[in-house]
Parts: sequence; C-alpha cells; structure tokens
Amino acid sequence: MDIDNNSLIEDFRSLNKYDTEFSKKCKKISHDLQSGGLTMVQLVEQLKDLLISPIPDSRELGMLILSQVLESLSENQLAASQLNFICAFYSDRLNDHHQVIPPTLRGVLALMRFENVPEGATKQILSSLFQNVPCQQQQQADRHNIYKLLEICLDRRNTEVHEMGVDFIYGVISAMDGERDPRNLLYLFNWLPKFLKSFTFDHLTEEMFEVMACYFPVDFRAPTQDPNSISREALATSLSTCLCAIPEFAEYCFPLILEKLSSSLRIAKLDSLNILAEGCKTFEVPFYIQHSTDIWSQIQREVLNSNDRELEEIALKTLEIVVNKLSYSADDVFKRILCDITDTLKGNLLPHMKLFVPSCKILYHVAKASKSSADYVTFEVVPMLVNTYNITMTTSHQVMVFKNLISFVRVYIDVHGNDDVTQIEQLNVIPNLCLKASLHKEDEMRSASFQNLSLLTKSLPIETRKCLYENIRVLLVVQRSDLMNDSFLKCFKAMAQTYSEEIQNYVLKDIKINDLESLKVYLDSLIVITDQEEFTEFVLSIFIQNSLKDINTAQITTGYFGKLLECYKDNRKIQEFLVQKEEIINKLISWTLNHLNEINISKNLLLLENISQICKLIIGYQDSDSQHKIIDSELERIIILYRNSHNYLLLIIFDGLLTRLRKDVQFEHDILDDLLNAALNITEDNVLQQTVFELLANILNKTADDTRLENNLKNIINTCNFALDDSNNEHVQRNVVNIISWVTKAVVMRGHKMSEVFVNKLLELLETKFAPYAAKGLKIVMNDNCASLDSESYCNRRLLYRQKFFIEVSSKLIENYKEENSSYLLAIGYLLQGAPKQVFILQFTKILRLVILCLEQCENAEVLGAVLDTLCNLIQNKEYLIEEYIQEFLPRLLKLATFKPAMQVRMKALHCLQYYTQGYPIYKLIPHKQNIIYGLTQCLDDKKRLVRKEAVEARLRWFLLDAPT
Repeated sequence: MDIDNNSLIEDFRSLNKYDTEFSKKCKKISHDLQSGGLTMVQLVEQLKDLLISPIPDSRELGMLILSQVLESLSENQLAASQLNFICAFYSDRLNDHHQVIPPTLRGVLALMRFENVPEGATKQILSSLFQNVPCQQQQQADRHNIYKLLEICLDRRNTEVHEMGVDFIYGVISAMDGERDPRNLLYLFNWLPKFLKSFTFDHLTEEMFEVMACYFPVDFRAPTQDPNSISREALATSLSTCLCAIPEFAEYCFPLILEKLSSSLRIAKLDSLNILAEGCKTFEVPFYIQHSTDIWSQIQREVLNSNDRELEEIALKTLEIVVNKLSYSADDVFKRILCDITDTLKGNLLPHMKLFVPSCKILYHVAKASKSSADYVTFEVVPMLVNTYNITMTTSHQVMVFKNLISFVRVYIDVHGNDDVTQIEQLNVIPNLCLKASLHKEDEMRSASFQNLSLLTKSLPIETRKCLYENIRVLLVVQRSDLMNDSFLKCFKAMAQTYSEEIQNYVLKDIKINDLESLKVYLDSLIVITDQEEFTEFVLSIFIQNSLKDINTAQITTGYFGKLLECYKDNRKIQEFLVQKEEIINKLISWTLNHLNEINISKNLLLLENISQICKLIIGYQDSDSQHKIIDSELERIIILYRNSHNYLLLIIFDGLLTRLRKDVQFEHDILDDLLNAALNITEDNVLQQTVFELLANILNKTADDTRLENNLKNIINTCNFALDDSNNEHVQRNVVNIISWVTKAVVMRGHKMSEVFVNKLLELLETKFAPYAAKGLKIVMNDNCASLDSESYCNRRLLYRQKFFIEVSSKLIENYKEENSSYLLAIGYLLQGAPKQVFILQFTKILRLVILCLEQCENAEVLGAVLDTLCNLIQNKEYLIEEYIQEFLPRLLKLATFKPAMQVRMKALHCLQYYTQGYPIYKLIPHKQNIIYGLTQCLDDKKRLVRKEAVEARLRWFLLDAPT
C-alpha cells in the first residue's frame, strides 16, 4: 500500500471523528495490515506528522486513528517486537496533553488484548497511567476505559500486576476514589471482588475498605423514563459483595452496618441486613460472636416494631443466616446466645400479648437456622405453647397459639429430616393435640389440624390413628366447608399413602352412603387417592358401580367420573384398567341405550354430556389401534338405533365416541347425512344443536379421503341452498346459517380448496335477511377456544388460519360495503372478537372506516363491546395508530359513554376514555375538552348509576382542574 502521507492525513482531517466514514477508513487500514499490504512501521511513518505535531488537536487525531486501527486487529496480528515499540510509545503518550489521553486510553486497552505483549510492557503502561492520568479528572467514558484496562490487566497480565504489588493496589484505590457515575460504579463493583481476593492488602486494608464503604448505603434513584437504567438494587447488591469480599474487612464492616442499621433510613436498614447476611459467606465466626448482642438487639427491634413487611422479612431471613453462622461456634457459646434470644421473647408468648406473633416469627427463624438451634428453641418453646394452648379459653387465641405451635414442630421435622416425633419427649404430645383440634368447633382450627396431621403421619401411634380414622370416615360423606376441605383431603391422601391397608379396613370398608349429597362428597374425596396403586381399582370400581345404577345416581357419579379422568388423563394404569379390564365405554353405552326411554331431555341432558365426556377422555388417550377397536365395537349399534328411533339424545353419544378420534382412524359408517339432517331439524335444545354443529365440523376437518370430503362438502352446500330456498321454517333457516358457519370453520382450519366456496356463501348471506346470523358465523370461525376442534381432538390446524381468514374477509367487507347494509358493521364487529392483535394492526387503516361507522351506527351491544375491547387494548398499549386517529375516535367514544341500552358498552367506552386521557399527549385531547367534560358529566347525571362513579369523577376532575385550557 503506497499512500502519500499528506493525502492520508488530509483524508482524515476532512472527516468528523464521530462519522461512520472515519471508522470505515480505520478498518480499511486494519484490513491492509492483516493482509500484508501495509506494515505497522509504514502506518506510523504515514501518521508521523500527526503523532509528533506540536498541536494537541493533531496528536489527538493521530492517536485516534492508530487506536481504532489497533481495535480492529486480531489478537495475534502483531509480533512481540512490534508491540514492544507500540507499548512504549503509548506509555509515553499517557504523559501527553489532556486532549490526547482519551484516544490513548482506547489504544492501551486494545493493546492489552494482544497475545504477544512483551514482558514488562504492562508494568510500564500501568505505572505511566497511575503517575500521569488522574482518573477522576477524566470524562465518564474515559474513566470507564481505565477501569476496563485495570480489569483486563488483572485477568490477562496477572503475574506482572502482582509484581507491582502495593503500587497496583494504590493505583486502583486512587482511580476509583470519588467515582460518582452509577454505570462506572456498577462496573467497578462487579469486578472488584476478583481484585480483592487476589491481593494481600496489609496496611492498605482499611483504605481499600473505606474507598468502597463511602458509597454505603447506596442512595441512588434511577431515571424513571429510562427502562434500561441501572437500578439502586443492582448497585447495592454488587457493593455488598465487595464489602464482604475478604475476611480482613470484617473489623471495619461490622461497626458500619450496625451503625446504619440503627438509623431511620429505610435503605440503610435494608442494605445493612443484606451485608450482614452476605458476610456470613466470608467473615469468621468470632466476629459474629463478638457482635451477636448488637445484631440481635437491632434485628429484634426491626421485627417487633416494624410496619414494613419487606423489611421484616429481610430481617428475619438475615437472623436465620446469622444464627446458622453462629451454630459453628462452641456449644456453650451458641447455647448462651440462643438462651439470650429465647429468654427475651418468652414473656411475649401469651396470645393476648401484642408481640405474640412477631415473637413467634423470630423464634421460628432461629429454630430454622440449624439442627442445634431447632433442638434448643423447640424444646424451650413447644412445652410453653402447649401449656398456653390448654389453658386458653378464647377460640381465636387458641387458633393462633395452635398454628404457631405446629409451625415449630414442622421446623423440627424439616431440619432433622425425621417426621417421627413420638420419641421426642417435648413433642410426643403433639399428635394427640392435633387429633383433638380436628374435632374443634371452629373450621379454622380443624383445617390447621388436618394440615398438620398430614405432615405427622409417621408420628401417629396406632391408638391415635384409629381415632383419626373414625373422624375421617365421618367427614368423607358429609359436606365440608371450603376452609377445611383442602386440608382434610391432604390429610386423607397422606394417611392413605402411609397406611393404605388401615385406610382400607378402618375407613373405606362398608362405608354407608345414605343419600345423593353424601355420594357427591364421597366420590369427590376418593379422587385424591385414585392414583395410589393400592386404591386404583377399588376407587374405579365404586365409580363404575354407581355410574350404572339409577339415572339420578348415574348423573352425579358420571360428573365426578369425568373430573377423575381429567385429573389423571395421562395415568396409563387407570386408562388400561377402564378400557381393557372393565370395558367401561361398552358398559356406559349399553346402560345408556337400555335407559334411553327414561332419560328426560330437560332433566338428564347433563347425564349424557357426562357420559360423552368420559368417552372423550378415555378414547382421546388411546392409540389408533385401540380407537379402531372401540369404534368397531360400539358405533354400529348406536347408528342402527338412531336411524330407527331418530332420538336426538344419541347424538351426544356419537359426539363422545367420534370427537377425539385420531386423524388416521376412519370409520366405514357414513353418518354425515344423519348429522346434517339433525343439524337442519333440531329446534328444541341449544346444547343438542351445538353438539351436532361441532361434531359435523370435527368429522369434516379430519376426513382423510379428499374425494369423499369434496363430495360431502358439495352435498352440504347444495342441501343448505335448497333448505334456504324451499323452507319457510325460521328455525331450519337459522340452522342452515349455523351449518355453513361451522363447516366454513372446519375447512378454513384445514386449508381445504373448497373453503373459498363456504366463505363466499357466508358473505353472501350478509345480503339477506339472515345477515345477523351470518355475521355471528364470522365469530364462530375466528373463535380459537372450541374444544371439539382443538389439538386434543386431533384436528387439522393450518398455521395462522385465523390471521389469513381475517385479512381475506375484512378485505371483502371493505370492497362490498354499502351504506344501506348495516350487517357489514355487525360482521366487522364479530370479526374483531377473535382477531389477533397484530393482524388487526396490519389491517387497521383499511378497515378504519368500517370500525368508525360501527361505533357510530351499530346498536348491537355485543358487537360494540367487541370493538371497544379491541380499541381499549390498543389504547392501553399506546399503539401509534390509535394516537394518529385520536380525533376520529374520541367523539365516538364520548357518544358511547352515554349509550342507553347497555351498561357494558358505557363502561368500556369510559375505560377507553380513561386510557386516552392517561396515556396520550395532552394537546391532542384539549380540542375535545368541553365535549369530554360534557360526556363524563352525562354519565354522572344518569340516575341508574350504570357506571362506577369514582372512575368517572376521576376523569372529570382531571379535565376540570388539571387539563390546560
């Protein structure tokens, strides 16, 4: 590379050093150096006039060029001889004019990355830096580079740095002394522990500690407008690690944190507690013993007198950590400390005492700290609390004492890992105490007792267990309050796990069920033990027996049977038992067919739904071969009976058998015509209608044979067209629109080529008297929460099918909209109900006109609510599109805030207004100030008070008092 010196220099002089062109030219030079087209000697020669210029500006430019070139070179690019010369040169430049220092620091930092830096160069550079560059007189970025240089030297030039010894330590102290920038401080605090653990500080120990301790406690508030700013917590956490980094800091750290802990400043207390806990990782035990009285005094004060939940929790956690540290001291010393703590608090352990609860919290955390502290506190406190519990007459006080008493027992069990307390003299009364509490008149006490009995199962002697079994046996068949239900079931399950044979003999054997209410409670209780191997067949047999009794019993049992299967749908043993051994689907269907004439559609429809759900939960879990066997065994007899009787209740059984079939399980019996006729003609019950529509869609979605599917779809469209033209029955015509809607969903989901035919048919219906139903059909297609068409039903789901449907249909609505046809406004509203946010934003400007017209002209509360929900979400998230069209939306929202027919519409309009006023520029709202005030006042004047008065008044107050004129 043969470049004229003056030409190179003038090229750079003509550029601003912050321009990208400047950096590009430097990278080009780096590339030439790496390719061999230029040598470092040649580059320095070409920059000579800049580097030795008497003008600081020129030297700054030369150093910046050279430093940026070095930054772009690979770490092994330069030889030791070249680096020796360059390092010496940069070391000399550190004694240059202050203007030259920033680019020199960049270059030095780049040099320390190179592999071949010669021995002695690092000491030379650092010595020059410490002597000639006063760190705190530099700009923030340059100080940051100095700190980075110190860290990289410590990491990569460790031997030379340690040879400098005290000089390097003092250099670090001098560099950071007085630093105020939070970014630099966080960087420092993050690498200083590594530095602190690498050196012996001797006479500089205190000075090193003080240069960091001056920042304690960290009193820093990050700018609220910058989400990426450094937090106070990050600074405080990293500083605490520094202050506790080495054992030698202990003698300076304890007086500091105890002083700050006694201050009134909250952050000082929080940071002191955190350092006290952090120090346990490093500081020696004798320091904690020496200061134990002061530590205990301060933490006690914070907990007993605190109204600050966070501060209290940190104080308790710190106490636990410190006591654990103290547990490594001599036994007599540790016991004396524990004695001081417990003796101080014993006087508070009476339930009427104000400090009862916080004192128990303190003792609980002390006990939790170690095995020895658990022994001492438990043996001291538990007998006292037992005695207090026995003599306490007030129920609320008894509950409070009992809960705290048991918490100490739990701690003892957790710490020792031994849940048998019968051999512990101070604890062996607890099981009977819990048993007695389980018979208490207050549910809160009973709940606590069962909760704790579940933890003490291995501590219960046989006599106690037998008494407990009698109690469980009674409670298994009586209604329990919500307060105690979970704890009772937890206890029942724990006892069944530990004593399965006894539960079978003393609890479940010959249990009496007197009525259907008792049966409900009993079945619900049995669910929790079904997955235990010893009880699986027993429980399932009870469910099966009761599912095959009279209709009322079966209706209740099948409901809980479905709940059981939902809980354990992945339990292979349960599934295999029900399918292979019990053939439960065959039994349930046979029972249903035998009782079909007794089933009343108005009273017992739930029974058939329960049976259908059981079939779905079992069939859906099976593999394809097992599903084939079930269908081959059951489907034909139901089809024959249905075609002979046309009993629509059988459609629910069809649904249970077919909905969860895998896509490769195709059945020979063509029942689409049966379903289509039923879908056209059912008028009596919405549940039956919905079941048929969804089952029809499910089968069409999963039909594998494309020719067969296409023929079926053509038959459906022809049948629907004929029914619309020929029938005068409104129910039939409404059913036709629903059929088209659900079939459209089925084919759109799978991306079938005939989906366009059904979409167009649905849109055509918007031009007819069936428009309201057709508009709702769009909602059906967009709804993504249909269980019969989800992944558990093994349906085909084209990627982003809703997004594609939304774009296609909204474009056609825009294209075909006519002012006289208000159904398009309904359609756009229903379409929005299921629209993913991003696709709505994508189409926003195209459908804006229809959305605004919908807000102006539509009277349908559901549609208005859907549009307002969508807008509210966008306004809350401050989407720029909503801000851009604020002038269009505000008047419409104000009008809807007084919408008479529906409270929900008014509330949603007010929410939109509220978010607008909170989140968008004032100047865009002010033109509407008077209208907003009027609209909100109208809401308040409404005597029906259909909106929350406080929400409206808050908005009104802002516009009346705070909004500028």
